[in-house]
Amino acid sequence: MYLTSSIKAPKLDVFALGSPLIDITVNVDESQLSSFGIAKGEQLFVDEDVAKAALQRVDALDKRVGVGGCVRNAIQGLSLFGERAAFFSTVGSDEHGELIRRNLQANHIQERLFVKQSMTGVCLVLVTPDGERSMVTFEFNVILSCSPIPGSNYRYH
Repeated sequence: MYLTSSIKAPKLDVFALGSPLIDITVNVDESQLSSFGIAKGEQLFVDEDVAKAALQRVDALDKRVGVGGCVRNAIQGLSLFGERAAFFSTVGSDEHGELIRRNLQANHIQERLFVKQSMTGVCLVLVTPDGERSMVTFEFNVILSCSPIPGSNYRYH
C-alpha cells in the first residue's frame, strides 16, 4: 500500500541543485588589483571575512551587480526556453539572498531556498583596463550538508 497526498505538486521539467552567486563587477586599475593580493586573471576563493573586507573596499566604486552561478544561469536559460524549472539552494540572510529569490521568481523559476544566518555567496569580478578579469569568490555552499532540523540555524522559505 502506498500513501498518496491530496496536494497536487506542480509538474516540473527540470529540478536543479546548485550554488547561486551575486556577481559584482568593478573596473580597477593595475595598482588597485595588486592591492587585493590577486594576480591578473586569477580566481581566489576566500572565506566570509575576507569577502566582506573586499566588498567594503569597492563599496564606493561604480559596480554592476547581477545574479549568477553556473547552475542558476543554466536553469534560467532553460526557463527562457519554456521549461518548467525549480532551483534548490542555500542563500544567506542578507539583501543578496533576497535578490536571488526575486530574480528566480521574476524568471518564473520555482525557488526552494534554505536561508542560513550568513552572507550569500559573491563573486567580485575585478576588470583591468585591458579587459582581463580577476575574481575574488566567496562560495557559500552548505547545500549538501544542511539539515533543516527544528532548532538549527537554518530556515526554509
